[in-house]
Amino acid sequence: MNKVLYIHGMYSNAQSRKYILLKEHFPSLDWDIMEWGVDEDLQVALDEVHQKYKEMKSLIIIGDSAGGNLTVQLKMRRTQNGLTTVMILLNPLLRIQYRIADFEFPARLKAYFYEVKDEDIQQSYCLLSYQDELINHGWIKALTGLHQIWVEDDHRFLNFSSWIPILGNWLNNVKDL
Repeated sequence: MNKVLYIHGMYSNAQSRKYILLKEHFPSLDWDIMEWGVDEDLQVALDEVHQKYKEMKSLIIIGDSAGGNLTVQLKMRRTQNGLTTVMILLNPLLRIQYRIADFEFPARLKAYFYEVKDEDIQQSYCLLSYQDELINHGWIKALTGLHQIWVEDDHRFLNFSSWIPILGNWLNNVKDL
């Protein structure tokens, strides 16, 4: 059974609508969530989750929005230790300079966010919204080596149920890690 770790976005938690829908649609997968908050030391949180899964040779991580940045960082740690990680990113905040939200990004969090390089997300899966009102993902369009699908939706994926089959195909592609 594949282990799938979900890393939610900023101001979300284990009651994330997307996380719950994914668990309901794919009950045969072994689900877990990394809960984090804007007031936490995210390096400590990443260290803890890395330690929790350091014996697991392969792991699927789904990162949503700001959780996408944490997903990349966790994958980088796992890669340094020779571990296999598949990333599925949902409207990820990969570079803060492309954030277009009309509310301030918490200054405390900026220190924890890595400026993701193109090569950091190669061979990953990325679901992106054309109408994302918080992040401009335009720079991702030109990347090669990234499985990306663009959908008519907003940042929160209000029509997330419609995109479950896409995620199901991706999860099925990597089920035999």
